[in-house]
Amino acid sequence: MGKSRTINTSGKTKASGNYLRNYDQYKFSPTDFVKFIVKYLTILMVIGYLFYGNVLVALILLPGLIPLYDREKKRKIKKRKERLLDEFGQMLVWVGETLNAGYSIENSFIECYKIMVERFGDKSDMVWELNIMKQSMALNQRIEDLMLQLADRSGIEEIRDFAICFSQAKQGGGNLSYILNRTISVIRQKIDMKKEIQIMISGKKYEQSIMNIVPVGIMVYISVTSYGFFDVMYGNALGILVMSFCLIVYVATIMLADYLMEIEV
Repeated sequence: MGKSRTINTSGKTKASGNYLRNYDQYKFSPTDFVKFIVKYLTILMVIGYLFYGNVLVALILLPGLIPLYDREKKRKIKKRKERLLDEFGQMLVWVGETLNAGYSIENSFIECYKIMVERFGDKSDMVWELNIMKQSMALNQRIEDLMLQLADRSGIEEIRDFAICFSQAKQGGGNLSYILNRTISVIRQKIDMKKEIQIMISGKKYEQSIMNIVPVGIMVYISVTSYGFFDVMYGNALGILVMSFCLIVYVATIMLADYLMEIEV
């Protein structure tokens, strides 16, 4: 490879005159940022009203937006990587089929690009990557080096495993089509297994999200049906201390549940 790369603040890597995407970084669009502020500021106002009887308490809780912002960014990075891995798995299937049809390895990726555009559209991350590969191969860059660069930028284990096997097979000679088909089969099995596990735990994550809002839902119900029920807890030191303790426990349980549900496959 040998080409220097620098990471810029836009979350893309500049190499050989192209801006390449770094999947370990995520930059909020203005629309995403506004949605984030509105969503979590509303949550803080609800918390301020229910736990302290004053929506202006949300101003004191504003520093809590910082960890929430980091959490939201990590969530979006994870979802983007999951989507990229799914598209990569589809790409491997079509690469294998085109190889079996007699295409060279370079032409297999070019043909796969055409298929991927029709299947996922030109805004797909994998379509973007294949387009970069197609343009780079036209400049005499080796496909195995481009695949290793993608593995480096994506930080995804399955892509790295394929890139290493592909590079060794390409440079080592032998029956390239057979080796790649075997490698693709193994990588696809890993991807399919990961997807099955994700489907299995998605139901639990949904249940967790419901349980997270149950305590607040109960407080809202009591506040509406028994107006003034919590007034005794507002405006006095003991009440503020008790409600603050309850809020800390509530947030801690949510964080613990999120941690337990983050299963690395």
